[in-house]
Amino acid sequence: RLHQEVPPSRWCVTRKDLRRLRALVRAYISQGRIVQTAHDEFDAADQVVGPSIHTVTQQLITPITDKAGKVSWALMLHPDGLECDVFVTHCWAEGVYEFIDKVLASWPRRGRHAYCCMLSNPQNLDIGGLINTPRDSPFAQALSAAPYMLVVPNSKVSIYSRIWCAYEAFLAYSESKVIITASAPIPHLQRQVAILCVTMDVAGCASFLVLQLSIPAEDPDDPDSAFPSFSDITIYLCTAAYFIVFALGLLQPSKFTRPFELVLVLIAGASAASYTHYLLWKVSHFGLSGNMWRAATGLFWVLAVCLVSVVAHMDRAWALLASEQTRQLRNGYTGMLRDAQSSHAHDKEKILEELANSGSEEAVDAGVQVLLESGVSTPTMRAAIRYAGRLDQAGQWRLSTVIAACSLWFLLNYN
Repeated sequence: RLHQEVPPSRWCVTRKDLRRLRALVRAYISQGRIVQTAHDEFDAADQVVGPSIHTVTQQLITPITDKAGKVSWALMLHPDGLECDVFVTHCWAEGVYEFIDKVLASWPRRGRHAYCCMLSNPQNLDIGGLINTPRDSPFAQALSAAPYMLVVPNSKVSIYSRIWCAYEAFLAYSESKVIITASAPIPHLQRQVAILCVTMDVAGCASFLVLQLSIPAEDPDDPDSAFPSFSDITIYLCTAAYFIVFALGLLQPSKFTRPFELVLVLIAGASAASYTHYLLWKVSHFGLSGNMWRAATGLFWVLAVCLVSVVAHMDRAWALLASEQTRQLRNGYTGMLRDAQSSHAHDKEKILEELANSGSEEAVDAGVQVLLESGVSTPTMRAAIRYAGRLDQAGQWRLSTVIAACSLWFLLNYN
């Protein structure tokens, strides 16, 4: 009855609901209430992938919602429903941890509530009757209300090898939705950043010691006469760092680019050391007199290089993660939604009939290709690609390049 009173576009959950579900799954596994099956021999100690959506639905969601009156998980938590902002498309082959982590990490900034079929549809009722007519199904109604569609890849098979995911792609394209590829958080990112900072500090200390021992002390009357000895070293190092940053922005992460990212960190440490050496020399001989604005802009440049060197590593990790999601989406996908499979032949017949009658089947295939190549598919991007051609990884951008360009603009205009 509740599912008749509340429209499917309000069968939604929140980010907090997903975090609680993840914790509940962990508790059920530790208690032995979610166990391996013949089709899902998951590792109970694994915290990255976890049991499949099928297993969690059968052993956790269905029993709990059955006792709650056979409602869906979403309406069990929110009987009045929640307005749909994000439609999540996935194919149930992924692990529940993998699914939840990707959705939470990629949740659109303006989205509040999401439709996830495993949680939104009543698993104890006749779902076949709800989806008998694809255009009137809960999927179609929820997607129609949501401005965003979040595509969740998995490590086993492309979601576009399944007919309902293909149909959701068709609807999203037809209704000009913003389509985003979900990806998990970068593993151990904080640890990686900490290691980079320590490496930079070590490089800085070593460089400072070398400068202290190799450059003779000077005591000229002009406060800036020693500038070529110390400060110019910093300028040369920072210039080299910026050249590397912009070069990396033009290249895809690979074994070839990895050494240059390490060199960038070492240069950042060395530039910080050389400029610190210069400032200490200047203050010890002349106090705080002289051109303080010049000293301040120099310090800004050095700090920008240090920041850029760390962010460049993060950019590399994000780019590799995006490439992995694209690989997962391509795994088993033929390039044609018509080739997608279905557990029920009737569903595929109905969906293919609607695709054929729409006259836009080829355009939808092209729209999915945009998502695979760019990581995101929006009406504007699809239009741009029609005129300009392929825009590989256009949905990915390098924060390090942005920081470098902005800091360079500041220095050129205000130094």
